[in-house]
Amino acid sequence: MLEIMRVGIAHHFGWAVAVTAAANHQVVDRRRIDLIEPGMPTAPIHHEGRLLDDDEAAALVAKVQASAVRATIASLDELATAVSEPIVSMSLRGWPLHFPDDISVHRCAPYESRADSVMYLQVLAECARGRHWDRLGQRTIGWRSRRRSWPPNGLRRPIETTGVRGSGVQTWPVPNPV
Repeated sequence: MLEIMRVGIAHHFGWAVAVTAAANHQVVDRRRIDLIEPGMPTAPIHHEGRLLDDDEAAALVAKVQASAVRATIASLDELATAVSEPIVSMSLRGWPLHFPDDISVHRCAPYESRADSVMYLQVLAECARGRHWDRLGQRTIGWRSRRRSWPPNGLRRPIETTGVRGSGVQTWPVPNPV
């Protein structure tokens, strides 16, 4: 009988942790993967593009994105050959539904701090679709304030939500497994 595998990705600029699990939730592979080629800037909007004009920044982002596509494809190829059964889905953190595409908008708050991360997520999602791992389950962490006095000092509590971002599907609360 053919066992199916699912992979979850937690990314950070230029690299990610990929955890592959079988249908019975047993982890079969855990590894760090490269999302960008060596020597390329990992945060072209947030760091390297700050002193560039819009056209130069757009060219840098296009160069970095092409590198990210090549490196991500290579990393996912390596992952797919390392597991014994086919991978059928990939889970990623979600990104804002209507995230702008304009480089001049990306360079302004609040988008400037998210644009590089969204680029990596979009590359991962496209690479997954190209492999037919397109049953994407995206998971996001949202924040809301608690009205009670606990936790102290007005700390915020994370609320997990799930749903497919970018497709018009709204997110919904994830039931507590306890």
